[in-house]
Amino acid sequence: MCCKCCITCTIITPVGTSDPYPGFLLTVQQSSDRKQHQMEHCMALVVANREHDEAVMRCALQYALAGYDVRARIEGWFEAPDYVNGYKPDIVARKGDRFVIIEVKKGEIDWPKISAFEIFARDHSDFEIQVITPTAAPEPREQRLHGH
Repeated sequence: MCCKCCITCTIITPVGTSDPYPGFLLTVQQSSDRKQHQMEHCMALVVANREHDEAVMRCALQYALAGYDVRARIEGWFEAPDYVNGYKPDIVARKGDRFVIIEVKKGEIDWPKISAFEIFARDHSDFEIQVITPTAAPEPREQRLHGH
């Protein structure tokens, strides 16, 4: 089950990858009379995942174009970032000896992950964290990274 309604969604894994890619919906099997509501709910999840992934791509490309070394969770485009405090961030951008952890927030479900990144950044002065929404991917903040 991909959601809390009475619908079964099967997520496929694209050839050559190890993780299911959110947004690839293979089959939907109905098991309830609430067919229309369930389909809308499941499709909303697929759209939200696609918007998230597009925001990660836009933000990663902005940082790369601004001269950062970028690791991002975009298979085939960037090397994946390492785990930070037990979680894998969407993007880690590095310029010189400064790092930015960027997380594109999907919802309240992300709070443990974001909290772990905030703790890490608080304990490591060469790191900062940016939490963004899929519709508001930020431009790189040069002045913060250089202490201005």
